[in-house]
Amino acid sequence: SGKDVFLSHCSKDDEMVPGVVDLLEQHGASVYADDFDQRLPDPPNPATAAVLRSEIQGCPRLVVLATENCHKSRWIPWELGLGDGFHNVPPNAILPATETGSMPPWIRTEYFHLYPKIVKLAGLWVVTLPSGPEWLSLHDWLRLAVR
Repeated sequence: SGKDVFLSHCSKDDEMVPGVVDLLEQHGASVYADDFDQRLPDPPNPATAAVLRSEIQGCPRLVVLATENCHKSRWIPWELGLGDGFHNVPPNAILPATETGSMPPWIRTEYFHLYPKIVKLAGLWVVTLPSGPEWLSLHDWLRLAVR
């Protein structure tokens, strides 16, 4: 698809996808979201997995839209695992989106804690690194060479 960010999300959060795509594009990304891919069969079948695997491999970055619905998704762990296998940790990030805007407790206890987080600090969208207090602007993180 020629995109540089694969957006992994739960289908229950489809209404949030356009806003997340817009946020990432405002910071310089081109985003693949399966919601807009006419090649995907409904219901999903092995061809779905093949298309998604190819897109994840082709996008240098993967962002997970993390909501309370993530626990119900069978695709998010698979997609994140592929992204991790293809790209390793740094080019993948978690975008927590909760009703309160705060970091949900489960995001610190499951495998999500291994990845950088995309958050808003003092009005600026940044990517915080799991290793400590360091952060990069979202724009700079998206522009870093990852291959």
